[in-house]
Order: sequence, then C-alpha cells, then structure tokens
Amino acid sequence: MGLVLAPVILWLRGLQRRIRDLGRRLHAERVARKKAEAERDRLRRTERVARSNAQRTASERDRLRSEIRTLKRRLRAEQLVVAARQAPVTYLDETGWYVAMVRGKKAWLHVLSAPALGITLFAIRFSRGREVAEEILGDSYPGVSVVDGWAAYMHLPWRKGQCHAHLLRRCAELLEVQTRGAARFPLAVERLLLTGMEVKGLLPAMAEEDRAALGDQIRGEMRQLLEGQIEEPANLRFANHLRSHEEELFTYLDVEAVEPTNIEGYAARGISI
Repeated sequence: MGLVLAPVILWLRGLQRRIRDLGRRLHAERVARKKAEAERDRLRRTERVARSNAQRTASERDRLRSEIRTLKRRLRAEQLVVAARQAPVTYLDETGWYVAMVRGKKAWLHVLSAPALGITLFAIRFSRGREVAEEILGDSYPGVSVVDGWAAYMHLPWRKGQCHAHLLRRCAELLEVQTRGAARFPLAVERLLLTGMEVKGLLPAMAEEDRAALGDQIRGEMRQLLEGQIEEPANLRFANHLRSHEEELFTYLDVEAVEPTNIEGYAARGISI
C-alpha cells in the first residue's frame, strides 16, 4: 500500500511546489504591474506639469513680447515728440473723437504734423484745451505753429500763424448773407488774404528788402481795414477775431517754411479717421 501511495505523494508535493512557484510569479507580476502603473502615473503627472509649465512659459513669453513691443512703441513715440519739439514749423488741428466717451464726456483727437521732419503725432484726450499742444511741444517751443481760430490756441506761448483756409471760409460765409455795403468788409479781407497767399509764391524770386516792404504793405492795409468803422454785427465779430490774431495773419511772409494754410494738420486728421 505504501508503495502505491509513494508516487501520488511525490506528485502532490511537486504540484504544491508548482503552485507555490506560480503564486510567487503571480505576486511578482502584480508587483511589477503596480510599479509600471505607478511609473506611468508619475510620467503622466510629469507630462501634465511639463505641459502646464510650457503653457505658462509660452504665456509669459507672449506677455513679455507684448510688453517689449509696447515699450518700443512708447520709446519711438517719445523720440518723435523730442524731434517734433525741434521742428521749425508744426501744424495743429483737433476734432471730436466719438470712439471714446466716458460718462458722456467727449474725447478729442489732437493732430500735430511736422512735414519738414516727416512726423505726424496723434493724441486722444478729454480736453480740447491748449494744454494738449503744450504737453506735446512743451512750453518753450522755438518754432511756429499754424493753427485755426480756436480760442485755446490763442494762449499758446510761442509764435503762430493763422490758417487762411479757415479765414477765407468765414469770408465766403459772410458774403452769402451780406449785401451792398455790408459785403465790402468780407470782400476786402478776402482780397488781402488771397493777395498774401499769391505773394507767398513770389517770395523766392524777390530780394529781401522787397519781401519786407511787400509784407509791411499787406499788413498795413489789413490794419487800416480793421481800424475802420465796422457796424454790421457779423462783420464786427469777424473783425474782432482778426484783431485778436492780427500778428499771426501773415507769419508765412516772414518765415519761409510756414505755409498760409493748415492743410497739413487737416489732412493728417482725415488720415487718422
């Protein structure tokens, strides 16, 4: 009987060993699988962190690039302002800027053109006053600014020239309503303004003393006209305006670089819009 059971016992012992070996292998595989899963999780977390860092780095890079571009634009604008402050002639204009309104407060687009330097500057401010021109040109600008009759320009502390295009428009408006004797004043102003503009074109071919004499003659005729008796209300308002700016009416006859009109500023304003 013992001889019969011996092979069975041996087989059972071998089966136990194989089962133990299989269990150890299964355990080892489970441990290895858990390690592999843990490693994959670690790699996924590392990848997510790296991707997040890369996104933050890209965002930071884009932000820095944007700041650098902004600083470059500001530096360029400051350089243009410094150059404009040395321009021999500037042309100023302003217009309503309805794109920007805060609590119903109107903004203004201010334009400065310095054609001799190829510079045009724009400034949007909630003011139409002279402080904007002084902000750009400083308070000791050595050149000449050609302006229209807006009252704020009157108090700029440097030399100015009045735009004849605006003055001729006022003459035309008066001539549409004035008749008989009342039309003589705007007609006389128009004649003098046009004469001055015509003389401007002749100056390069004239001797210095002839230029001065002709300029004095035109100014003298305008002074005589403004000192005359003017009773019609609309004519009187125009005359008072001209009296306030009399020293600025023919600046272009003294300064070669100055033009009789503010077309440069007006054109630049149109471009901005």
